[in-house]
Amino acid sequence: MNFCKECGNQLPAGSGFCKNCGTPYKGQEPAPAEPAGTRSSEKSKRPNKPLIILVAALVLLLIAGFTAYKVIEGKTGPTATVKNFKQAIENKDTEAVKGFINEGQSEIEADDKTAKHFIEYASKNNAFSSAIDSLEKQANGMDGGELARPITDDHDNEWLQLKRDGKQWLFFDHYVVEVKPVTVKVTSNFEDSSVYLDGKKKGILDKEDGIVKAGEILPGSHNVKVEYKGEYATLSDNVDVDVSEAEKNLLEVEVPLEGKYVYINSNYGDANLFVNGKDTGKTIDDIDEFGPVATDGSITLHAEKNFDVGKMKSESVVINNDEDVSLDIDYDETAMAAQDEPMDSDTETYEDDLKSFMMEYVKSSVEAMNTHNFSLISDYIDESGDAYKESSEYIDYVNKKGITEDLIDYEVLKIEPFEEEMVHVTANETYDIHYADGETKRKKFKSRYAVYAPYDGGYYINKLLETKEVK
Repeated sequence: MNFCKECGNQLPAGSGFCKNCGTPYKGQEPAPAEPAGTRSSEKSKRPNKPLIILVAALVLLLIAGFTAYKVIEGKTGPTATVKNFKQAIENKDTEAVKGFINEGQSEIEADDKTAKHFIEYASKNNAFSSAIDSLEKQANGMDGGELARPITDDHDNEWLQLKRDGKQWLFFDHYVVEVKPVTVKVTSNFEDSSVYLDGKKKGILDKEDGIVKAGEILPGSHNVKVEYKGEYATLSDNVDVDVSEAEKNLLEVEVPLEGKYVYINSNYGDANLFVNGKDTGKTIDDIDEFGPVATDGSITLHAEKNFDVGKMKSESVVINNDEDVSLDIDYDETAMAAQDEPMDSDTETYEDDLKSFMMEYVKSSVEAMNTHNFSLISDYIDESGDAYKESSEYIDYVNKKGITEDLIDYEVLKIEPFEEEMVHVTANETYDIHYADGETKRKKFKSRYAVYAPYDGGYYINKLLETKEVK
């Protein structure tokens, strides 16, 4: 667009003068053409914006990728692994700790109980807490290619080790904390004893080495039990074990049992030995030492021997210690012959006495059952016979069932000498039996008893041999 130099009005295109003032002018000359080489040169000097944007994007992507790599590496590296392990223990996170334990080792499959005990141990045991701190310091100083050494204590126990375990997300080293187990070996002073670790049977002690390898445990609460079942006693004891007492990851546990042997003597070496009222089938001379036996008062010994006038017993001795036991039999042949005389010379009186005893026993039995009081008949029963336990159990049974009885009739049918100091009595018994549902039934039984009749006097029910209902 051009303007008149004289008046300033706009000049029309293509006209040679100003229409306002008439001043002539020349039209605008076209600009000279640029050489082709110059245009090409200037064009090549212009910056390529897409390329710059692409390069900048790649640089930013690399920076972001490197930053992300370092962030993820920091969360999956050795320091982060130990930190998370320690944090799980401090937070008492049973599930997380169980995961760490099972991921780091395969010898023991940890459950919730194992993890809980491990947390309690790691939280309270200063030495193990120090081991975790040492592992954390070790992790902080590791480089990418370094292999971590196990954390040990003054007894050469290896407790913890940080280990690489493959890759995570293709590029990152995966680390685990290996909790080292401890091997438990158990000894005791009685061979053939059973060994239990945390309630599970692990083996039997034999006489070759007297050692049972009970298995492997992790730091935590554990218990070892040893049990011996002998002919005359069952002995057992248990101890809580502390893994910190191990050496080179081996914990040797000794569980001594309080069973002892006692020496027995008698003035009659051919007398039979009885234990808790039962014949051992051995004489005093057959037994050099007796045991192992519990010394808690649960074992009672006595000796018996047959003489011309009958069977004689020693005094009973309760085992409360390991002192020698004397089972002398006080035998007076003249006195025993005199005591034996009623059995031979006055049979009628003897049978009357025995019948009276049986009637008293049966009446007392009914009362004992109805009142659930075994002590009412305990004095009528031979403690060494089967009737003692059976009567007590039967009273408990009718008590639970709500059963009571009334004695209607009792008659002794037969008395038969069986062996020395033992008589068989057969009798008919009639009862009204009242059941818990209110029903009452009258029943008649024919029963046969073994009655102990010692020469020094008295009668005692030894065993109910049989009883049958009479229709």
